[in-house]
Amino acid sequence: MDVLYRNDIFNIPYIRRSNVAGDKTVYHCAFAGDMAYLSTGIGIIKVDLKNYEIDDTYIIGSNGNQLKVNCVAINNDRIYAATEEGLKYAPINGTNLSDFRNWTSVAAAQGLPAGPLQTVSLLQGQVLVQQFNVLYRQNGNNWQILYTDGWSWRNVNEADGALLVCQEQNQWQERRVLVLRPDGSIETIIQNNTALQVPSQATKRGNEIWIADYGKGLVKANGNSF
Repeated sequence: MDVLYRNDIFNIPYIRRSNVAGDKTVYHCAFAGDMAYLSTGIGIIKVDLKNYEIDDTYIIGSNGNQLKVNCVAINNDRIYAATEEGLKYAPINGTNLSDFRNWTSVAAAQGLPAGPLQTVSLLQGQVLVQQFNVLYRQNGNNWQILYTDGWSWRNVNEADGALLVCQEQNQWQERRVLVLRPDGSIETIIQNNTALQVPSQATKRGNEIWIADYGKGLVKANGNSF
């Protein structure tokens, strides 16, 4: 893992060098203060970006086993994890989060199906989770479908008060990026089969949409301009 700070690059080699067996692939990264929370195949790895070292590792499987974490989201009070066992959360400043018993699993009830979740996002105080091509929103103790369609989803990301969904269908013959408002309505559709090949993640700043495309590299879209 490399950390870029000003004109310097600091390498943190401990994840790669660790003799811990398991899938150490990094699937997502979330930030809170000087800490980065890496979602990996073994759990959550907390990295101290100030001292360039591993601060802690959270193994949060239901029996204390390794568990693939697909995505993490953090607010002032909690850390949420979208995992292969569903949604889990813990107090962000809680004691001994490396102990799986200090994490709470959200029961598959009140509208949220059981099974793996691909992403978790926080948008205007709402907790949103993705399960395949359905986006759910927490409403008190219940969960409601916020948005769904017939496309295959590659990534969901929150940025600049919106949700950006990278999608494809017909084996990438069609690909697009949706920009969703907090109420689930579509703000913008970025679809151009020449400019986009494999849109993998997107972020937003004002009217500019920045898209990481596996085939085209970094693509900037502003309205119909690329």
